[in-house]
Amino acid sequence: MNHQSAKAFLAIVEHGSISVAADALYFSQPALSSYLSRLEDELGVRLFLRQKGSRKITLTPEGERFIPVAQEALLLEKHLQEYRNSCQQKTFRIGAAHSPHEYIIRPIAEKLQQMFPDLTIPLYIFPLGTHNPEELAATCDGAIRFFYLSQPRSTELLRSIPYFSDPQYLLCPADTPLPDRLLTPAELDPSFLIRQAVVYEYTAAWYQQNIPAEVPSRYPAVMNLLNVIHHFKDPRCCSFIPASAAEYLMAEHPGELTYRRVSPPPPPRTAYIFVSKTYSRPDVIRAFLHLCREYLEERPWLESLLPEDL
Repeated sequence: MNHQSAKAFLAIVEHGSISVAADALYFSQPALSSYLSRLEDELGVRLFLRQKGSRKITLTPEGERFIPVAQEALLLEKHLQEYRNSCQQKTFRIGAAHSPHEYIIRPIAEKLQQMFPDLTIPLYIFPLGTHNPEELAATCDGAIRFFYLSQPRSTELLRSIPYFSDPQYLLCPADTPLPDRLLTPAELDPSFLIRQAVVYEYTAAWYQQNIPAEVPSRYPAVMNLLNVIHHFKDPRCCSFIPASAAEYLMAEHPGELTYRRVSPPPPPRTAYIFVSKTYSRPDVIRAFLHLCREYLEERPWLESLLPEDL
């Protein structure tokens, strides 16, 4: 049993519902059900009884007896985390998903390294689909994560700070025939759209409302935004890209790319900063947050969500 299984079990006990517990933990319901199933298989007992026709579930006698065991497992994990943090005063682990790892985390980490030459700053790339803030605590002391649907809150181990709103631009080859003005979705040719952003529920809903469903995209989903440039084989190609990623790609390929804005635009994504509450170097935390704010000051077209008092 790992601490995630114990946390999942106790959340279901607290809320009396797998779906409500999943929302509280920022898990999907299938993922939380999978944690519970694996835990029951490992223990060889049923911990809950599912009631037909109801989302409510009740504890079995074995489940009642398992509550203090799960609580003890979480307490042990907390002590282990505190011990690891006490041993890592000379490190500051920073994480992000693959794309913002390149164009946000790396420049921030390089400046932080200049401020603290003796500090070791390992960089961590989150696997695709890592949305739960608790999962970040085991690998990172500071992190940046983007969200579309949820609004992560602070936990026992991590403080969550809204960072910036990232609008979506239409990224195009420099020789695009699209006029250089505000466009409408009706002016786009859907067969030349690279629809990597459809993986996000809000953006998929925008496509369904604004782009004809009967016209398929010529290109498949592109999960890594940094690979999208390789799919621009025709000037009619275009792709909705978060503004921060568009800036990075245009800087990496000067003179090759441009962008347009579309109204109504696809929904923006929101960046959040996560910092460890147990990290033992407040001077490093302050410097990290200062550099995060400096990143925004150099990009006034991003809407800052950072509170003044950090």
